[in-house]
Amino acid sequence: MKIYRKELENVTISILNDIKNNQQMINKLKNRMITHGMLSGEVIRIISNPEKIKDLSIGMLYLFIIQLHSVTEDELIHPNMLGLYNCEIKSKFLTKLSDKSQYIYLRVFEISAEVEVARDTDLFDLGLDDIEIILYSLRPLTTDASHVNGRIVTSYINWSLQHGYSKGNKNELSEKKVKWFDQFVYDKNLQLYFNDSTIRKIEDDCLNYQDMVIVRLLFEGVQGKSLSEIRNIQKGNMDFNTNTVQLKDENGNERTVKLSDRAISIIERAFQQETYIKKNGQMEEDDHMSDKTKLVENDYLIRSSLTKTTSYEKEVEKMVVYRRIQTIAKTLGIECLTAKNIVRSGMIYEGKLILEKKGILEKEDYQKICDKFAMPKQNWYPLKKFINEKTIAELYN
Repeated sequence: MKIYRKELENVTISILNDIKNNQQMINKLKNRMITHGMLSGEVIRIISNPEKIKDLSIGMLYLFIIQLHSVTEDELIHPNMLGLYNCEIKSKFLTKLSDKSQYIYLRVFEISAEVEVARDTDLFDLGLDDIEIILYSLRPLTTDASHVNGRIVTSYINWSLQHGYSKGNKNELSEKKVKWFDQFVYDKNLQLYFNDSTIRKIEDDCLNYQDMVIVRLLFEGVQGKSLSEIRNIQKGNMDFNTNTVQLKDENGNERTVKLSDRAISIIERAFQQETYIKKNGQMEEDDHMSDKTKLVENDYLIRSSLTKTTSYEKEVEKMVVYRRIQTIAKTLGIECLTAKNIVRSGMIYEGKLILEKKGILEKEDYQKICDKFAMPKQNWYPLKKFINEKTIAELYN
């Protein structure tokens, strides 16, 4: 964070120097910061001497950057690059804490952002299942550290309820005993990410092409919010001659991507599949229940079983895809096989290819990976946490 903060400070100082003679922008910035709790004199001091930006707490720095962007519309300080969901609300919360605590809380918010973005929901309105995913993702090494994470999330939700940000009326975490948070302590032997050979092995161990195709598409960058790009694929979107597919997310945004020969082969077979094997072939014997089920007949790539849908001509619900991933993870005994980790594994693989070619990973390379995985290019910096030479070396020797 210190290196990242320094970069933010330098860009902010440069922009402040550029606008110092634009009185209209200066006045807008001053008024906006005053409404966020900064004294008029503090704003004037920073505008007069931009180096003073370095004296701000991280929460107030983020608030300053957000307001500076709203005034200047300078993309060098786009709020997305801060790596938080609902950055302004979280920054307001951070300013209520001590300087040291702000950095501790900030790490939690950086980790929670991925789930928040995927659900398009702030942490304070997430369900307990999603909060558990975040608490696991924080990877605490001790029970004390896990308890601290729990208190951080709990306090943020309580604050959001008090200030009317949350849509709910109670904090489920407040009802959990301290012992409940022990389950999130990180096991160092757990594998979070997978190399391409392991992903192929996982695919080969799937008895359903309907499941195999989900893993493959995630690894190759097809996702979208709530996995909408995968759920929306229909036969008419495919061009098997050029290995391309026309994708559409739940907001209607479209893009065309080129897939590998392996992906195309799996997609063809997934379209052809008519019967789904339950629990990846690990159903307990039962004379009254079949271990297979018929799939809905429509033009969508991913289809529900006939017994579990009321929508025969629509894309499947997102939970159908998430449940299938959970089933694969459970039946294959791979605890950390999640959509997020498959996607990140694919990103790491792309980083590996670039590193082999260039010998270095630069900003433009991370932005290229963002583009492939349908992420805003402004969000490139957080990728460095897991797409780096160390992680690549660990996965690919």
